[in-house]
Amino acid sequence: VEAQAMEKIILASNLGAAKETIIDNKTGFLFKANDSEDLSNKLSHIFELDETTLKYFTELACRRSHRAFH
Repeated sequence: VEAQAMEKIILASNLGAAKETIIDNKTGFLFKANDSEDLSNKLSHIFELDETTLKYFTELACRRSHRAFH
């Protein structure tokens, strides 16, 4: 939640609170726990995003975190 509020791109495993605070492919990215191939694919996808798309993700995550957790 703190990283979302700071407009940082989020990548986390789909365990615990992350799956409750991150909307996959909308406010961040979730990878399957213990699946290094899925993690690698998500990282590659993030690195390929253009700046406009990255900004969209981070701003949306920030707004959502402020509404939901503040």
